[in-house]
Amino acid sequence: MTEFKHLLVLDLTKIGTAYQMINSFVDDEAVHVFEISPIGTNAVFILGANDLITLQLVQQQAVSFFKSDILNIRLIDDVHPTVLLAYLSQSSVALNKHIAVIEETSFALAFHAAQTAAKLGVGLVDFRAVRTGVPNLMITLTSDSIEKLAKAGELSSLSKFTMINDVQKPLRAYFEVLD
Repeated sequence: MTEFKHLLVLDLTKIGTAYQMINSFVDDEAVHVFEISPIGTNAVFILGANDLITLQLVQQQAVSFFKSDILNIRLIDDVHPTVLLAYLSQSSVALNKHIAVIEETSFALAFHAAQTAAKLGVGLVDFRAVRTGVPNLMITLTSDSIEKLAKAGELSSLSKFTMINDVQKPLRAYFEVLD
């Protein structure tokens, strides 16, 4: 996993802008590249740092110098470890009584939604990124509290939200890890 405490997640219009930002902001001491990836004709660029003020300054400068190439940007302060584990597919969370699915078309907004859910104490079952022309990011949440799941949906700037009450055996089996 990463040693970064904070993330700056940017959805960009082109990968070239991400390379320009690496050249401008990354020093591999205070600011590191967590991910850079083409997404159709766009790109996702994620920076990591342990110092929040440093990333806030990078965010201000990025918006100042690259505003026309930034589709979405979110600073994830004190990123919850379960968000990173789910994103990197390094965790397995057992389903509770209910599940909810958030679907986003922006990495910045998806990370924000996952962080919001994790801070509410909702389990992150899956954080999947389908890297197509228009990205589709799916976050599957679980909780015994339908209210917590609803709150996670309300607090995110989601594109699509689906709540499934009382998960039954066939759906539960879909999420179970086979031995």
